[in-house]
Amino acid sequence: MSPHSSRSCKPRLWAIPANFVRVLTLALTAIGSIFISTLTAQNAPVAPVEFTNVTAAAGIKFKHFKGNDGISINREEFGPGVCVADFDGDGWQDIYFVNGRDLYSRGISVTNALYHNNHDGTCCVWGDFDNDGFPDLFVTQYGKNVLYHNNGNGTFTDVTDKAGVGGLESGLFHSGATFFDYDRDGWLDLYVGSYVNLGDKRYCKLGDVLSSCAPSEYKGSPDALYHNNHDGTFTNVAQKAGIYQPQGKNLSVQAADYDNDGWPDLFVANDGLNAYLYHNERNGTFKEIGLSVGMAVTSRGTVMAAMCISLGDYDNDGQLDLYISDFQRSSDHIWHKSGDHPTDTGRA
Repeated sequence: MSPHSSRSCKPRLWAIPANFVRVLTLALTAIGSIFISTLTAQNAPVAPVEFTNVTAAAGIKFKHFKGNDGISINREEFGPGVCVADFDGDGWQDIYFVNGRDLYSRGISVTNALYHNNHDGTCCVWGDFDNDGFPDLFVTQYGKNVLYHNNGNGTFTDVTDKAGVGGLESGLFHSGATFFDYDRDGWLDLYVGSYVNLGDKRYCKLGDVLSSCAPSEYKGSPDALYHNNHDGTFTNVAQKAGIYQPQGKNLSVQAADYDNDGWPDLFVANDGLNAYLYHNERNGTFKEIGLSVGMAVTSRGTVMAAMCISLGDYDNDGQLDLYISDFQRSSDHIWHKSGDHPTDTGRA
């Protein structure tokens, strides 16, 4: 196994509040990372939870294709992506799986998979960007991102070019994404993270062994903030909004009202760099406050190889807390928010 082969989040079972601004706040990449955010505070003791593997019984036969040629490289180390939504409005959650692809032009055909829920226990950011009552699907990947419009009849149409969200202006290696209404105009906007600029460098050496390269070997790529123009198109306003970070190495992003002022803020986790907390200034712009409030680095002053973010009020005190998973053989971290500033409570 490559020393960098665990740089992604592994799929997990999870639960999502049904009333969260019409959107399941997941972020995924078509090369496979899945970034999942859900924590729910409970007032009463929770009974032990037991899970049963029903994959085969549900008829899910998806198999992820890595696409490498024997030596693992960064693009396929992220694993498969997955997201869930009721795309046809029948009251049952359906599942979309994101596959890898043939990286070396060998003629191998690979497709993603959408499993419709048969209502019998069977069955990557979703969001209703045009307010027609049907969740649409946005997929990030290495290369051009894709936005699928839900036609409301069980089919989808690729509207990427019309919408202007292909993302090539931000590089090729796209990562986490989230729909959220940052200006509260009633229309979902879209934040899309980017990872690194791979250039021509495919492998590094550890002694005499060829391996994938650490992210420190590459330059970062800027993220994008797409403002919804209310007509099926989007405009990238990252620089205007004050969140343009050309050297960022984003793997996960979450939108939430960090300070309970009624406006959604953004937390962006980077791989080997300071994390960003963008405070919503309520005028179409954001201010980066991660370092000043103690969320940019750990309590030891070190940066994280942040893989995934989960936000939730774990102690039911009315304030959002933060969980960040780190790289393999590194400890995860929990930030407990009390008052104006969060505190890194240590390794989890």
